[in-house]
Amino acid sequence: MNKTCPKCNNEMKKGLILTSGAIIGARWQEESTISKLFNNLNKQPKIAAYKCSSCGFVEDYVEE
Repeated sequence: MNKTCPKCNNEMKKGLILTSGAIIGARWQEESTISKLFNNLNKQPKIAAYKCSSCGFVEDYVEE
């Protein structure tokens, strides 16, 4: 699904929000670079995060 940024109308890239605990916080990672190791975590809906390549705006969507 291609997304356009609602703030500046530039392309948004699909990725995931990676978390590793409260100390480090969450990080955005482009989807195409995620290891296939994590594909076994599909028991719950995945949240896709789209990040604008220009202004950095992030928008989250639940993927069923």
